[in-house]
Amino acid sequence: MSKFKAIAKEHTEGSFVTVGREKVDIDDIINAYPDGVTVTEFDFLTGENGEFAVCAFKEDEKSFLFGGKILTDICKAWAEGYETTKDASADLTAEGGVKLRFKRSKTKANRDVTLAEVVE
Repeated sequence: MSKFKAIAKEHTEGSFVTVGREKVDIDDIINAYPDGVTVTEFDFLTGENGEFAVCAFKEDEKSFLFGGKILTDICKAWAEGYETTKDASADLTAEGGVKLRFKRSKTKANRDVTLAEVVE
């Protein structure tokens, strides 16, 4: 694929993380991978409610997931100090990723939240 075609494809698909992958719902990930998934790439997209993370994971390299507040905050922390998110994501990939276990919960205000726990 030419360099320009690859750039156009990346911009029409939203993120380098989503290119060639299918979106998987977080509930499906929680059910299919109760021990967690290894996040290997991340980027950010902007929607109606602001910026949110989009992540790829080792256990299913053909899929990606959208992050909620907690996962987005983790990814923002990972990106701090890097010139670009893509650079931070490349380092995460090079390190083999970080295994996270997701769990649904409720806030004190009874709003849905997806918790993320680092798996050792």
